[in-house]
Amino acid sequence: MHGKINCDIPLFLAYQKDTSTIPSDFSITCLLYIKPKGVFESSFHFDDLIACGTTEGPIILAGIKENQIHHVSLLCGHSYQITNFEETLQGDNFISISSDCTVCSWSTCDGSCLFKADLPVSMGDYRLSICPSEPFLVWIWSIGSSLYLFNLETRSIVYSIPVGGLRYFSIISPHTSSCVSSTVAVCSTLDKLITYAIEENQTLTNSVELEIPNFIDQSYVVCQRGLIKHSRTNGDWSIIRPTDGSSIISSTFPLDEDDVIFGVEWQYASYFCIGSFKAKFLLVTLKRFNDQNNQPSLSISSTKLITHNSFLTYFTYFEDKVIFSPDSKAITVISDDKVMTLKGKKCSRQFNVSEMTKDSVIQTDGNSNVTFYNILEETETDKHEFDGKITALFTRYGPKSSPLHIVNGYSDGRITFWALNSEVSQNVTTFCLPSPVIAFVEPQFKQNTRSLLLALSHTSCCLFKWNDLIAQFNLGNFPILAVYFLIESSHFIFYLSNGAYLVFGENCSQPIDVLSQVPPNAILVYSKCQKTKPDKLSSAICLQLSGRTLYYQLIDISELHKLYNEKNEQIGSILSMIKKAYRDNNENKNGSLVIIGYDNTPTFFYHPFSITTSSVLNASPIVAASHFIIKSLLAQMNETNDEIVESETEQVVDFLPILLQLLYSSNLTIQTIAAKACANLNYMIKFAKCQELVSPYVLNERYHDLDDPEMFLMALLASKYSNALPVDLLPKVFQFLTSQESDSPSVVAAMAAFILIDGITVWTKFEVQKNLYTRIIRSVLNQKSFKFLYDRFNAFVFSDVELMTDVLLKFIDSASQKQAEAALILYHNAELANPKMAGGNMSNAIAAAGNSYTSLSELSMSLLRKQAEKLPYVDVINKTALIGTSTGLVYVYIDSKLKAKDEIFKGKINKVSISPKGECGMALSADDLCGKIFNLKKSCQVLHSIEITSPPQDTAYSVNWLCEDNASISFVHV
Repeated sequence: MHGKINCDIPLFLAYQKDTSTIPSDFSITCLLYIKPKGVFESSFHFDDLIACGTTEGPIILAGIKENQIHHVSLLCGHSYQITNFEETLQGDNFISISSDCTVCSWSTCDGSCLFKADLPVSMGDYRLSICPSEPFLVWIWSIGSSLYLFNLETRSIVYSIPVGGLRYFSIISPHTSSCVSSTVAVCSTLDKLITYAIEENQTLTNSVELEIPNFIDQSYVVCQRGLIKHSRTNGDWSIIRPTDGSSIISSTFPLDEDDVIFGVEWQYASYFCIGSFKAKFLLVTLKRFNDQNNQPSLSISSTKLITHNSFLTYFTYFEDKVIFSPDSKAITVISDDKVMTLKGKKCSRQFNVSEMTKDSVIQTDGNSNVTFYNILEETETDKHEFDGKITALFTRYGPKSSPLHIVNGYSDGRITFWALNSEVSQNVTTFCLPSPVIAFVEPQFKQNTRSLLLALSHTSCCLFKWNDLIAQFNLGNFPILAVYFLIESSHFIFYLSNGAYLVFGENCSQPIDVLSQVPPNAILVYSKCQKTKPDKLSSAICLQLSGRTLYYQLIDISELHKLYNEKNEQIGSILSMIKKAYRDNNENKNGSLVIIGYDNTPTFFYHPFSITTSSVLNASPIVAASHFIIKSLLAQMNETNDEIVESETEQVVDFLPILLQLLYSSNLTIQTIAAKACANLNYMIKFAKCQELVSPYVLNERYHDLDDPEMFLMALLASKYSNALPVDLLPKVFQFLTSQESDSPSVVAAMAAFILIDGITVWTKFEVQKNLYTRIIRSVLNQKSFKFLYDRFNAFVFSDVELMTDVLLKFIDSASQKQAEAALILYHNAELANPKMAGGNMSNAIAAAGNSYTSLSELSMSLLRKQAEKLPYVDVINKTALIGTSTGLVYVYIDSKLKAKDEIFKGKINKVSISPKGECGMALSADDLCGKIFNLKKSCQVLHSIEITSPPQDTAYSVNWLCEDNASISFVHV
């Protein structure tokens, strides 16, 4: 086992009031078909999803349903052009890569970012290839240069190899292809086809090289499914073997004289697609068989030609449909009888957070106007017009108490400095950059006092002190990837697309140093995807997307919960905002929750596909779990109805593993919410879900090395379906549960005790029954502050009442006085909590403890007196106690010693009573329709029997003693 971990997930509630401001007019660079899951399937009911990479960096998810395409969500993790997509082997996420070699993983359930890695390599046209034998390894290759092996778990490059002129690469396995007899790595360059052997450590050894004749016209496309050679001009194509270049099958794609083959896509084993520049698509269906030498081979089953009157920039396919972009701005899906097209829409609004108040932002319309926007009132005021298209905005306060200073950047490289409520003649405009201004950066040096300001275009930068230009940095016309600064030396470091880090002083136009990597103490101040960092409670976030900016509200719910009791004005305002957001959200207005993924990366949803407080529980496990906890915390603050949480418990099964991780959160409230949810889920886990959760561990034998949350998962599943787990895992699971015991309150210990109770029949195989039961009692006493465990024990204690009586005495044998007394109180509360189930048995266990242990006799009698006040089948007068049970037995204790035990009825005893002087007792049974008076001091010798009737509804028996050995019976309302 890995041992204990600390698991904390961010609990941010993010909300966008107006989803109509989300732009979609990006330039498309690549496409990927995705089978919808999670919210896309359950909430939005899409048949298909299409991921669209863009030049600007965001990813658009488009959905198909009812023969229409819709913009669904915008994924904002990349700063540069998306160059490729790949879906992982698990199918629950896909990977994207951009030209700066940033790798992101995205959930197919909700589009949330699962991780992001910025790899330290130069700019390039990067591609991805999944490793079929290792689900956590991905090959990354740059057209023209190198291969990199990337580990998804460690998020690092573990191996690289240079390949000059590289064009295509893939791992080809006989499990997925008929082109090879063993797993090999294949790449095609400008003039060679190279096959590599794959070593155990996944390194590559050159095996076979074949020359590519006429490489100007011929192209060798390497895919996971095989290798296709084609002629760009005449349309001839063939599937070949990479080791010797021999053809398996050949055919022709008929082309017009002015048309050429654009590319080949082969993602599915049984068919592939060839596309031409004039949007002609040949779908080829294949049949797999073994030839006369018993070697895997292929034949053509059928072909289908689909045409569209347009041109082609990017395409992919699925089933009998082709998805392509005719002009980089629209998405078209065509089949035999349908054509669907989706065009992007422009949103011109830009935002920049203002420091004037926390409720205001400054915005432009993408042209020449600047207005102020009130977040809470959702109104625009104070319109200002300027000469030129504004592409960037910045605000700051001047020295002392001067008004707000605003800086405009324009498309022609100009910059205007102006102040709120000042005359236009006081504005200062400077021509300083050769291309559009895209951003302003204010370095936070100690001596800066908010006077220095960087202005950036894509390839150039200059420095201002207030509104005076003091330096123009010579960056060699390479695109700027990031800007850092060193506080100690007041130096700027520019990371450029050529991989260099140029160092400049404040007044230096030329670099004073060139570095190969960024210093560890350098602070990042700019990247192309720049967002405002949230403060402790609530923040207005501006996400800048290459000239487009999205605004949303981000609230830290865990911090809000901590400060809730302070009830100050800020907290009240935030809670009001949450109420309004939830109300508007559930009323299907233009607002939507924003899903926050890894490193606070947002995923936005286009109208009308908003994420609601209910639909978010269908999201990816980590997002669904965080929102489940958020809703629970808000319910505790009375800002939502508790029923929201309880009514959706069934959906929680899907993110059970995440909740088990949260048992190790540093926040006790979150721990307790997670534990309670897990406890409530056990009866809802179906066998199919159990198999789904267990299978990833069994298939790869990962169950030999589990961390603590995974052990809890196995334990929880074993308590209901022990046969679903490997036999050799069960004793390890039991050992893990028993090792979690703690003398002090602990959610983890309480959860372990809960599972021991829940799977008692499983765990008795590994420990003597009475020993296990006493272990459980000890754990419950130590963790009695956790209600979910206490309630479960109160239900469990009646499973074998005779055994539980014996167990109590065995527990007391080895317990301290304090523990023994606590155990009696535990049984006492169990009797009171469920008298119908207890039926006097726990009362008798308490009396038996007083009978056996003199030190407990006083407490025992005290507890019985309290029970006599509330339970009709217990009565105490002076030092005599009479207990009737659900099995018809009566017990008589005098001076805490058992004096008599007798079965006087076959059915349940409903009422007992002791005569005024304690000489006689009476018991009534509605099952037997009989009442009996008996002598308490002579072994319950029956003196009289009385025929009675069942009590009417809402009434109970009452005994009125007429003398020491006679009584009347009546009914009283209850």
